[in-house]
Amino acid sequence: MLRSKYNHFILNQLPLDVFKDLCETLNVEGPCNWKHVVRTLQEKEHFFSDNEFIILCRSRVDAFEIVKKIVERQVTVAFLLQYLDTLPCKCASTALINSLDAYFQASFQQQNYGPPYVQQYYSQDRFISAPTPGHMVPQDHMAHERYHTVAGFPTSSHMMQYPNDPAKMSTNSLQDNTTPKPQKVITILEQPKDQRCSPINCEILRFIVESNQTDIKYQWYHNDKPVPGSLKPTLILEKPSVESIGNYYCIAESPSLGHSPHGSARSRTAFVDIVHDVSQHISEFNASDKIALFIGNDTYQNNKQLPAVSRDLRVLTKIFKDNLHFRTLSFQNLDFLEMHRVFRLWIDLSIKGCYCVFYFGGHGYENDGQCYLVPTDAPSKYISAHCIQAHSALEDVQRRCEPSMMLILLDICRKSNPHDMRRYSSRTSFTDNIVFAYATTENREAFEEQGRTYGIFVESLQKHLEKPIRVNHMLSYVQDDVRKSDVQCVEVKTLLSFNRCLTDRLEAGKGYSEVHRKWKEMHDVPELPVLIQCKENGISFSVSFKSILTNCIEVTASTVNTNNLNQCEVYVRIDRLKAQNITLSNSEGFDILPHERLTQSPVQILNLQKLEESEVKIPFLLRFQEKPGDFIHEKTYVYKLDLSVVQAWKSQIGCVQRKS
Repeated sequence: MLRSKYNHFILNQLPLDVFKDLCETLNVEGPCNWKHVVRTLQEKEHFFSDNEFIILCRSRVDAFEIVKKIVERQVTVAFLLQYLDTLPCKCASTALINSLDAYFQASFQQQNYGPPYVQQYYSQDRFISAPTPGHMVPQDHMAHERYHTVAGFPTSSHMMQYPNDPAKMSTNSLQDNTTPKPQKVITILEQPKDQRCSPINCEILRFIVESNQTDIKYQWYHNDKPVPGSLKPTLILEKPSVESIGNYYCIAESPSLGHSPHGSARSRTAFVDIVHDVSQHISEFNASDKIALFIGNDTYQNNKQLPAVSRDLRVLTKIFKDNLHFRTLSFQNLDFLEMHRVFRLWIDLSIKGCYCVFYFGGHGYENDGQCYLVPTDAPSKYISAHCIQAHSALEDVQRRCEPSMMLILLDICRKSNPHDMRRYSSRTSFTDNIVFAYATTENREAFEEQGRTYGIFVESLQKHLEKPIRVNHMLSYVQDDVRKSDVQCVEVKTLLSFNRCLTDRLEAGKGYSEVHRKWKEMHDVPELPVLIQCKENGISFSVSFKSILTNCIEVTASTVNTNNLNQCEVYVRIDRLKAQNITLSNSEGFDILPHERLTQSPVQILNLQKLEESEVKIPFLLRFQEKPGDFIHEKTYVYKLDLSVVQAWKSQIGCVQRKS
């Protein structure tokens, strides 16, 4: 039987046994799993509530539970098939059609029915029947009158007269007193759509339904709270403000239909956001300073390596420094004592009323509501004594610096540590103006996926950081993106009292000049390329330096004047840099292979905080031929670079002792 025959059947009128084969098909692992249907339904229809969707993604439910939730809603076979058809294979939709064929064939044979048909009825309760779901209008009615379609079977009283041809049923035969009236329904015609609106315009949300009832009442909701006076199918948002941002939905119901499942209809949830021109700043707030501390630990001495963390650290540093105009303190691979020092450094370089952002990517765990950050030198069976207690360190920053806003981004696992059996108090003393964003929910893991350049959390985060909207609203976009990964969900906790944004303007406060000078010293490298001239052969080459992280600089060399010599090339001597116990990587943050001696590509010098001297000797190898076919000559040149960050780092060394 053609699948179109079933398009208008309402799912909750069918027995659940019909969906048995469909559930078995959706329970298999792979691209045709039920989770793909759930995600598509949520993306296009907001079919589930946010909490319901998170629970479904996190739990190991059976496909039958999902199908049951869909069936309970007032949707048709066509609606379900529409989303089953989005799967890579057609096994699920075929299973449903075959089950419907078998069910209806058995029903018809048992009661000697003909094929199923579609009843169409008018507000005057006059009916006709048609063998297919077409629009048939009785001759005694004007063609413009509204009508409704309900899938169903011919009743036994009708089939006694016309057992095999329901199309022969006349209009008059359907008007007798024995004809049961069709089930009254509310049909959704138009759903509200997501809106991205300007604060100077008005926006309209529409939820249009039709019914054979005339007493339909509407009520709009904003973030699950009724919108006062919103009793019409259209909701007008006049000059929407930041408070207008959120989820909207509408419920239409008919009092005359009572508590019948067909007596009300709920719209999809539409998200309304305010889009501002960057030149029209949405926030009335300014920051006295903007400073961020980023730590990315990817190379552990005794624990699993996390290759994506170094790239996460670099992309966040670039966005915050270049686009959001934060002063960034970015460190890769810090041990226990070094992590303590950078928190002290962060406090020393912060002033009252600043915006503070903290990011940590690496190993971590959570016990009793307290998060612990794992340094690179932690043992394999680490406990709290080997780690940094995040909440305690961050409370100290808030207490001393009194920032106007703190954003905490923790890209760690939050599972409990089986090696740490101590119990700790979960009490915190954070005041307002702080937002926590965890890469995953409590007692869950955060993941790196093979083939991705960045971690799941940071890949979504970097897309939305520059949105000029309230921080917790910006993070809601990140939550939606990460949910699509199907492996973790971002959790946000906020005590933010005002509409502060990462894009807020900087209005330098008291003490800004001094802390900015200190920060600049820590990132001081030659701004212009350094020209190195070789007097004996007339060759010259340039060396460029770039501050990538606070403890990482990039070195690039290129020839400027070859003096007409053949095969004139300049290299960075990796072997001699390694001899100085300097850690190196390529421009993407990957380790340089052990056998590499020379490179013409940019080289990054890492772990500057571990250098004994502030002066670094950077060797270069010059290769050239004086004449074609002549021997290749090699000559080494050394450039001495003075790194202020080393001296500034040493000035931060205090009596930081490891906890026992």
